[in-house]
Order: sequence, then structure tokens, then C-alpha cells
Amino acid sequence: MDSLKYAKILEGAGLSRKQAETHIRVLYEVLVGGNMATKEDLSHLDHKLTGRVDKLDQKLSGRMDKLDQKLSGQMDKLDQKLSGRMDKLDQKIDRVEDRLNLKLGNMQNQLIVKLGTLMTVLFGGALGMAGLIFS
Repeated sequence: MDSLKYAKILEGAGLSRKQAETHIRVLYEVLVGGNMATKEDLSHLDHKLTGRVDKLDQKLSGRMDKLDQKLSGQMDKLDQKLSGRMDKLDQKIDRVEDRLNLKLGNMQNQLIVKLGTLMTVLFGGALGMAGLIFS
């Protein structure tokens, strides 16, 4: 701060030399002796805060990596469990399908036997009728 220049400005505004000097002393005490932050203070604070933010960033990154690994492990376990259950379900479906195919096969065989019996009866009846007609 250029105190001489500041004093001349104050005197030019109508203050006496003594008033200007008093004003400068009060301003100096406020700026230098008070709790006003200097550029150096702000620079130091900026550096300090940047360091803390960097440490927090590293800490959070580490925690996020651990959480990601933990979640990946849990997802893998769930995937394996789900795959096992899907395999069991597929096996059950296959057994039901096999039983249905067996029942359908049995029904088809029964139908063939019944149709064969019916054809034999009809053929026998036709032969009997033909014997009556041609005799």
C-alpha cells in the first residue's frame, strides 16, 4: 500500500494532514494487524485445501474400488446361484417333458390297438355280411 499517495488523496478530498495520517494508521492496523487475509495466506490455504482434497479423493477412490470388488463378488455369487437354480429348473422341465412324451406315446399305442380292434371287428363283420350276401 502506498501510504503517501493515499494521504495526498485524502488531503485532496479536504481532510487535514493529521486526519489523513490517522486514517492511514487505522487502515494499516485493520489490514496488517487485523485478521485480514493476505495473498500469501490465501495461497497457503489454497495449497493446504488442495492437499486435503487430493487425500480425500485418494481415500474415496480406494473405498470405491473396494466396494466395487465386493459388489462384483456378490454379483458373481448371485449369478452362480441363479445359474444353479436355472439348471435345476431346466432339469425339471425336461423330466416333465419326458413324462408327457411317454404318456402321449402310451395313448398313441392304445389308440392304435383300439383302431386295430375296430378294423378287425369291421372287417370280420364285412366278411360275415359278404358271406350272407354271396351264399
